[in-house]
Amino acid sequence: MGTKKVLALCPCCEFHLKVSAQKRLDIEVQDLAHYVAKALRYDMLDPNPEDTKQQAVFKAMIALMTPQGFADLMKLMLPELMDAMPMGTGKMIKLMGKIPGTLAMMRPGCKLSFSFTTLSLIL
Repeated sequence: MGTKKVLALCPCCEFHLKVSAQKRLDIEVQDLAHYVAKALRYDMLDPNPEDTKQQAVFKAMIALMTPQGFADLMKLMLPELMDAMPMGTGKMIKLMGKIPGTLAMMRPGCKLSFSFTTLSLIL
């Protein structure tokens, strides 16, 4: 095609285009706002060094978008999430996890399934 440059306004799109370009294409990806400002003769710092530095953050977030990444995140956050639940719900869930068979009953499709609301009404 002969394309030498792609402009992107969305930072996330710019990141993905840069990653794709690095892997497959010999093409420059540039921030649209920076490109326009430069064309209008505004003196601006080159955003690419900072963009490159921030790619690590995007890569980490993309890794979290996998089932394993999300499971790892939830494992890390679970104690805080349980402690933040209202009206002792977290303590009740921890207790339910210790009773053999209760976690299996809470899975979708289990004919013996019940909710924590039902359990709290029984208790």
